Amino acid sequence: MANSSFSVPPNSPKVKSDVFTAAGVLVVTLTITVTVLGDCLIFATFFSSVGIRTRANLFFLSLITADILQAVLVMPFEMVRIIHDPEWPLSVAATKLWNSLFVCFGTASAYNLAAIGLERYLVISRPFEHSSGVISKKSLVAIAFIWLYAILSGIFSLSAWKTPQQDEDKSGFSISLSYAIPLLILDNLLPLGVCMVTYVLIFRISLDHSYRLCLLCGWSLDGHRIRIAKEKKSIRTLSLLVGTFTVCSLPFFIFHVVDMAFNEKLPNRLYASQVVKWLCYVNSACNWALYGFLNQDFRDVLFAVCSKCQLRILSVYGRLMNSNRVEPLS
Repeated sequence: MANSSFSVPPNSPKVKSDVFTAAGVLVVTLTITVTVLGDCLIFATFFSSVGIRTRANLFFLSLITADILQAVLVMPFEMVRIIHDPEWPLSVAATKLWNSLFVCFGTASAYNLAAIGLERYLVISRPFEHSSGVISKKSLVAIAFIWLYAILSGIFSLSAWKTPQQDEDKSGFSISLSYAIPLLILDNLLPLGVCMVTYVLIFRISLDHSYRLCLLCGWSLDGHRIRIAKEKKSIRTLSLLVGTFTVCSLPFFIFHVVDMAFNEKLPNRLYASQVVKWLCYVNSACNWALYGFLNQDFRDVLFAVCSKCQLRILSVYGRLMNSNRVEPLS
């Protein structure tokens, strides 16, 4: 059984329409492409400039590491699932491993995002005690702890998947309530809550600092407005980061909680389970762009790297054109 592929029963209805299949192929293909190219660009940016090698950016690098592993090791099998549905060509063991890798990398991504929020909160609340510009051993230990927990969470889920029955979806999540609740709370809800709480605290501290600086320095009303405008811009950036994570991850949590409450018998369950999973994939594709382009220091270096790449491409293209040019006969 573990070495054989699954197939749909002869009397089982077709699960997905052609439109849904085409949309799924398009979404997953674009997500893989954008995630891999964007994350590789972020890696090149991080290692090309010493000035952006800060603690927060190190956590961000760990986050996109989880995202690119998701794109390379998990998303391609989602494509297999979409194309071959209602059949499932992988064995039971391979299916459990695939689902567990999704849990592992998703957990690592969520907790790295929460770590970025905690790092920013410490920097803004304790500016003299906590410097953001130095990568310390504590940062490396924190990243190692995040990945250790993510791996353990994946291993825990590996032993939790139930072997589906003949008439059930062979590739989807099927897990008992006693295992599912701790996984969903610890791997989804807890990092999401940490993100929301830390960014709310950052918002309050930023405004408080702004008013205090205005009073201490005796700034004019115009200067005060400029300062408040900058703080609002920063808060909008943070809100966009947390908001995107919330929109992409919260439906996954809500769906599986409701689905378990109805004993996995919701109407159109197979459609909904895949859509909420695709949202998690889309979040992986958005992370590098949101942080890379909204962080000014990172954005400046990123544009510089893109300009260098463009110049090199044009240079190579020019040499190829010159080498292929045919000289006229005299």
